[in-house]
Amino acid sequence: MISIENLHLAIEGKEILKGIDLHLQLGDIYGLLGPNGAGKSTTIFALLGLRAHGSGRISVLGRDPGKDAAAIRGSVGVMPENAGFYEWMTAPDYLRWYGRLYGETQTHRDLGILLGKVGLGTDHRADGLQ
Repeated sequence: MISIENLHLAIEGKEILKGIDLHLQLGDIYGLLGPNGAGKSTTIFALLGLRAHGSGRISVLGRDPGKDAAAIRGSVGVMPENAGFYEWMTAPDYLRWYGRLYGETQTHRDLGILLGKVGLGTDHRADGLQ
């Protein structure tokens, strides 16, 4: 289900991932533990196709994250340590941003309907949503 072979990744000239090997099958439970800066999040980002890796081979559900990132993200769930919300982003901005992560786009009308379903609907003219 997940296969990592000899994964290396450098960020700004600093090698973060140094030859990682990992093979997980359906039903396996695995935790990434380590101090800040150890490469846990970087590994997850590479698995999801959110960060290009330098060398090595990655396969998630039989797909290459470098080529099929949207399909992989549409098939797996990830809970970040800190979900975090940017104060400068509006609710429609969040929906657009997360939609793009999964290769989806929404019309202004779609966004208004989605926000209404979760009780965040407003006078859409105030949001620029019509």
